[in-house]
Amino acid sequence: MATKKHERPAYFRVYSKVEALVRELQDASKGIPLRTQKHLLSTVTGVFQASDLVSWLMRRLGIEDRTEAATIAAVVCKWGYVFPVENSNSALKDDSSWMRNQSQYFWPSQNWDPDNTDYAIYLAKRNMRSKARHSLSDHEAETYSQLQHMLSGRWDQVSEQAKAQLCQLRSHKRKDKEMFDSQERAFWRVHRPPVCSDVGGDSVE
Repeated sequence: MATKKHERPAYFRVYSKVEALVRELQDASKGIPLRTQKHLLSTVTGVFQASDLVSWLMRRLGIEDRTEAATIAAVVCKWGYVFPVENSNSALKDDSSWMRNQSQYFWPSQNWDPDNTDYAIYLAKRNMRSKARHSLSDHEAETYSQLQHMLSGRWDQVSEQAKAQLCQLRSHKRKDKEMFDSQERAFWRVHRPPVCSDVGGDSVE
């Protein structure tokens, strides 16, 4: 996974305020009740509907305008605190779409500053796994090829790191692996969205 940097950004205080609210959102007694739901051919756990988030924000913040609450919910999603179960980069809407809470490990306040090497390790790890469940999308495959060329001098290290992370993941229970996979994908959809896949200079953005 990406390397955490020690220097906190100037807007860390904003994250702190949002995350205090998100902690309440995730609280078992005060937050949104989580469900288990059939999704395509599998069962997904720990989910809620986007409309549940909007309703919760209205109650918690005393907002009467549902559109205003939906706008706040969209920001919470855009910043990566919640994410759609479907692999989607579309903005959160006040509907029945299934959502998940993001792990605090991936929150912005953890000061992640992922670079091309981090992303290359993630894509390499996906590329080593079952193509049926972890295949790269077209833009990911193109970026992966570009990164192989850009990082050719240290690609052996990228591959070794990807293998090490996979070995560690295999020791986890299946449901835990599925949850981490979805959270990690959501993290990279925030930091490397499909619309930002061109390589320029030393970055793939």
